[in-house]
Amino acid sequence: MMLTVLCAAAILAAGYGGLLFCGEQVLKSSPEPELVTMEGNISTLFYSRLEDDIQLYPWNYYPEEENPEITWNTAMEEYGWPEDLSYLESEVFYHLIGMAADVNVQEVSRWYEEQDKRIWEGMKEGVWDNQPVGIFFYDEVIRLYDREYEVKIACDPMGINSFSCIPVREAGVKDTGEWEENREEFLKEMEKNSDWVLSALGRLYSAYWNRWDSFYWDGWSYYVEMFRYCQEDLSVYTQGKDPGEASWDYRDWAEAYGLPIEEEIPIQMIELSNCLLLLMEQDTTVGFYYDVLEQRVVGFHIF
Repeated sequence: MMLTVLCAAAILAAGYGGLLFCGEQVLKSSPEPELVTMEGNISTLFYSRLEDDIQLYPWNYYPEEENPEITWNTAMEEYGWPEDLSYLESEVFYHLIGMAADVNVQEVSRWYEEQDKRIWEGMKEGVWDNQPVGIFFYDEVIRLYDREYEVKIACDPMGINSFSCIPVREAGVKDTGEWEENREEFLKEMEKNSDWVLSALGRLYSAYWNRWDSFYWDGWSYYVEMFRYCQEDLSVYTQGKDPGEASWDYRDWAEAYGLPIEEEIPIQMIELSNCLLLLMEQDTTVGFYYDVLEQRVVGFHIF
């Protein structure tokens, strides 16, 4: 009995020591967020720069290997996907890719036709502890006008959780002078016109809630409209538009829905290896991916 107790104590001590060591390593590799005072409705901006990209939910469920027991047809029957998958592909996914890459949708369609590929056929169902989770993932590098883009999609039968289409660039791009200059300019413009940031993030917030309300939900095409508005909201910085007042106030929308509204809204900006990730947390967290070099919104995340 004493031997068992001693062994258990040794295991607990080793585990605790391991946790402390890992925690110290994480703290060493993750610099503390820098606090940036904001004007307008955004009270504070927390800015941090990561050396390694973080894995956001639901991408922690992404399967490294194909699960032979899961087939797309079975998944459609089990989870009730839309019957018209060609519409989902051409009118939703292709349009999102086209807007993020700033190319016409015909070019996106042409690439997939030439490659004889379908986005929904290339999706993998997420797995946790060897069990399917009902979330599907797509991750592929495509080529548009002689330029490569990594397209990543995570969705469930209700809608899209994450989408991004980011140009493939060489490692270390965020250490260049152009990246540094554009990032600093973006931060300055955010401080001056924070309401436009809330407008873009608020549209993502509304997308999360609208998909649960059949009265307001008009199908998957809603994401295309929402993404277009997000790009327009943030283009005020890069296209010489008159800032004026933000085009859409999420506070008014949330009040109409009876949703909680925080008086002070902290925003977190994370500098990843290939873009910025701007996050707003209320009762759910939403964010968008911003290409520093192209100065354009290239994706969104709802989780």
